[in-house]
Amino acid sequence: MSSEESMHSFLFIMLVRQYESSAYQFMGKVANPFSGKVERNLDTAKTFIDILLMLKDKTKGNLSTEEDKVLEVTLTNLQLNYMSELDKPAEEKKEKKPASEKTEPVKDAQEEKKEEEVIIEETEPETAPEKTGKKETKKKTKKTTKKKKKKEEKS
Repeated sequence: MSSEESMHSFLFIMLVRQYESSAYQFMGKVANPFSGKVERNLDTAKTFIDILLMLKDKTKGNLSTEEDKVLEVTLTNLQLNYMSELDKPAEEKKEKKPASEKTEPVKDAQEEKKEEEVIIEETEPETAPEKTGKKETKKKTKKTTKKKKKKEEKS
């Protein structure tokens, strides 16, 4: 195998791995590398799998044994994981409580203010913390206060 063929083989396998990684990301199996959040979009995951299936069809007979095996194993694993993810929402629906049990009673402004005070008290340290502890406590207190202010503005 020449160095050019070797490079093409490497690039082909890298391409397959990129699409595989993207498919797993959109199945919710891997966190988004930019946001750090787990995202789940099965339609997008299916698109990446379909692209790999198209590559398999278009390159049939033109791949080395290694390339063919990598593509085949990747597609098999992705398809099995995709089918598993399709079944998950149906399983989750069975476990969820009815909507009537989920709703919380409406709180008036005084109850929200008491709740805010309690949360702020809980975030304050009992003893004098180190420098980093003070900063973290202030951030928590500010976040709690901002959330409550937004709720009050909406009312």
